[in-house]
Amino acid sequence: MWSTATVPLSKALNLYCFRLHKYLAVKIEAV
Repeated sequence: MWSTATVPLSKALNLYCFRLHKYLAVKIEAV
């Protein structure tokens, strides 16, 4: 099921989610 193309995509998605979570946490603290 996992091909070599989906692995970098998965890592990128994880990094995006991590940054989004940090961004939201900062916005909530600012409010």
